[in-house]
Amino acid sequence: MRSERTWWRNAAARSLSVYTHMHTYEITMKTLAFYVKPLCTALAALASIIASMSASALIDYPGRLDDTFGNMPQSFAATRLGGSNAGLSSLALQPDGKMLIGGRCSLLNSPSVFQMCVGRLSSAGVPDTTYGNGGSFRLSESGFSASYGGYLAALADGSAYVAGTCGDSAATLRLCLVRLDSNGNKVSSFGNGGFVELTGYNGDPKAVLVRKSGKIVVLGECSLAICIVQVSESGVVEIGFRSTWGPLSGITTFRPTSLSEEANNRLVIGGTCITLNSDIRGCALRYYALDNISGGSDPLRLPYVWSTNEQSEGGPVAIAPDGAWLLAGSCQINSVRRFCVRRLLPGGTLDNAFGSAGAAVLPFTGLDNLVQSIALQPDGKIILAGACRTATATESVFCSVRLQQDGRFDTSYGFLRDGRELTTLDSFGAFISATLLQRDGQHLVGAGSGEMRVFRLRGGWFGARSCDLDVDGDNLIGTGNDILLATRSTMGFSGNAVTQGITFSPHASRKTWAAIRDYLITQCAMQWVQ
Repeated sequence: MRSERTWWRNAAARSLSVYTHMHTYEITMKTLAFYVKPLCTALAALASIIASMSASALIDYPGRLDDTFGNMPQSFAATRLGGSNAGLSSLALQPDGKMLIGGRCSLLNSPSVFQMCVGRLSSAGVPDTTYGNGGSFRLSESGFSASYGGYLAALADGSAYVAGTCGDSAATLRLCLVRLDSNGNKVSSFGNGGFVELTGYNGDPKAVLVRKSGKIVVLGECSLAICIVQVSESGVVEIGFRSTWGPLSGITTFRPTSLSEEANNRLVIGGTCITLNSDIRGCALRYYALDNISGGSDPLRLPYVWSTNEQSEGGPVAIAPDGAWLLAGSCQINSVRRFCVRRLLPGGTLDNAFGSAGAAVLPFTGLDNLVQSIALQPDGKIILAGACRTATATESVFCSVRLQQDGRFDTSYGFLRDGRELTTLDSFGAFISATLLQRDGQHLVGAGSGEMRVFRLRGGWFGARSCDLDVDGDNLIGTGNDILLATRSTMGFSGNAVTQGITFSPHASRKTWAAIRDYLITQCAMQWVQ
């Protein structure tokens, strides 16, 4: 009996234990369900949000290709301008933020016959079909069966000058200049119905510049030498010059690529020189003649020639706010080309505080690099863009670099945060023709041979301030409105007291005190603005 009672007691204990464990398990599962179910719901919602987000929202950094730009995406096809065999030469911004694209376009029925053409995109990269004739302007002057170029210079009123070459055969092409209004139509009061032929200057255009005086300068390469012509605002050819070289200058050939104007109104030309020893060197010079400033017997200041032990190619030149020259190009190191940039002080000597003794050599490991454009951000950072490829690659990729003002890599730029970025652009990476900064700091790059393409890199708000006197955001700097808004704000006014009595442009992006205040705080560091 005792053993039987013991057995029943132990069985009851086991049953109670099982019941207790089962009850505990049930309580535990209910508790987990209470907490886990909302957690799973939240995770599912988060997964849905992530799935709906673009890559730019998940991984964003300065230098990344902006997939919100354009409609192809990141591109603008030359077929919009007519023809399938096109080439992009330059970009320019209009005051309302729209961008002009200049280059050459082939005839629809004759792919080997070209015309100078200009198209327009919205600030978001969408083709504007209201510009010109169905979205483009094409130069079809009487007597010219061929025209090339498409180098642009935009004005504050939205109009633009377009430089190119015109002729009836490749052997007779000469420089020419067109002025277009803001809608892509020729300005009839300029030259001969909007057109000026620069007779006697046969060659290829390289740049066009509107000077601070309002006069227009066209830079070209004529028979392996510089040719430069100045035209009045009404279209009258005023003065021209073609360079001659000799032992005194130390070079035999100067192939120009860029044109800039200093604060003292003198012109700076960058390019590639061939020395008397047949060495290829990057070089730049200051041009005096168009200003009636005595430069000695030669109106060209003796070129600054890059002193390297190996070959180098000069490219674009940018003028810094302090007057220094930033000379971009490619330097060969152990027979591999590298991005390089030199900074010259206004007196013509290297700035030893920049890079290493005035020069920064910027390699992409294992890649052959060619600099094709330079841009200066408002905060002083330097962007270089061009093409890179390995020794065995058949196609180049687009590559860009951002530097601090002293020539060091900007480590906030690029996917690896090392100041460099590589971007695959099909076969268009080898044909980078132009670069431009939008007013918000985004970086536009024009490319293409066979098609015109424009793409955009992220960059503006990543710690880079974009402060200037365009306070109302109408893309016109230092107007009466801007001065009044800035003065009232710095004197401590706020609210309606800042904007009272001001008529804003229809395309101004900052028309309220809140927008103006935020701009002054975030971009101009005016911490005291209330």
